[in-house]
Amino acid sequence: MAKNRARALLPGPERPEPVVVLDEYLADYERRNGPVSEQTRQRARQVFDEALAEEV
Repeated sequence: MAKNRARALLPGPERPEPVVVLDEYLADYERRNGPVSEQTRQRARQVFDEALAEEV
């Protein structure tokens, strides 16, 4: 099942780009918990990019 979830995050004709997924997650997090610092946002993007690089 985890394999299917990872596949759902990959770009495709009907799937959002992975960066969009991260941006939407951060926007939702900020709506629920308040602002995220630019440093935290950059770190999240770095971790996200590293995780995707390992999966592909």
